[in-house]
Amino acid sequence: MYIEILGFNIDDKTMMFMNDKSMFEENRYFACILTNNLSAEPLAWQFGSCTNTNFPPKLQNYEKFYYIDAELLCYRGYLFVRFIKFYAYCNMSLRNVEIKAKITDYDNICKVAEELSGKSATLIKQDDTFYNVNEGRLKLRTFEDASATLVRYDRVDEGGPKLSNYELLQFDSEQAKLLDTMLKKCLGIRGRVVKERKLYMVDQTRIHIDTVHDLGHFMELEVVLRREQTLEEGQKIAKDLQTKLGVKDEDLIECAYVDLLDKKNN
Repeated sequence: MYIEILGFNIDDKTMMFMNDKSMFEENRYFACILTNNLSAEPLAWQFGSCTNTNFPPKLQNYEKFYYIDAELLCYRGYLFVRFIKFYAYCNMSLRNVEIKAKITDYDNICKVAEELSGKSATLIKQDDTFYNVNEGRLKLRTFEDASATLVRYDRVDEGGPKLSNYELLQFDSEQAKLLDTMLKKCLGIRGRVVKERKLYMVDQTRIHIDTVHDLGHFMELEVVLRREQTLEEGQKIAKDLQTKLGVKDEDLIECAYVDLLDKKNN
């Protein structure tokens, strides 16, 4: 069996996987994590379809999930640093095609996005802290419940649909506080972005309608590429949705919100 790791929730002791024929072979990677006196055999872990919504909210809109009970990895105090390295490595393949644009008619674009989605928006409040790094971007995204996701990503600053390669790590509130303190001491803060996001799902695409503190209203598309999809396929999906949303090319922006805040403040 081949699997792609998409998320890990330590509190629920559940690892979630998407059955997507990825390059990650089951036995190879289970052998990496079944160490440090953990005696369970991979065959003892039961696969099953996960149809409920009792898992991280950032993953609720995916379909065809499969899960493995990972309780053994948690309650015996598995060496966390090694698990992070393993998890980050498996996440290296995650790819989006993204478009970001300034919007002027907030109510209308929300209406169109809801019509395309067929569902009302999910409202998400996010507080992103960006750290100083030499390559790519690194941010800790904190949510209302104080849990957080560490995001490292590479994306070219250019207009139109662009590829973003990214890695994700999720932390509970206590871990997030400790991590933020460590990163601030080690790297320093580059900037902070506070926003209220409306999320609409259209097939494999996330439509974000953002209200960003000190910047205004923006639209962002994230086409989550499947492993077999090319950049060109993702760009076509993004451009099609851009047209349906009525977003003009002249309103597209090349950079991240933190870069816009830098320009505004400097």
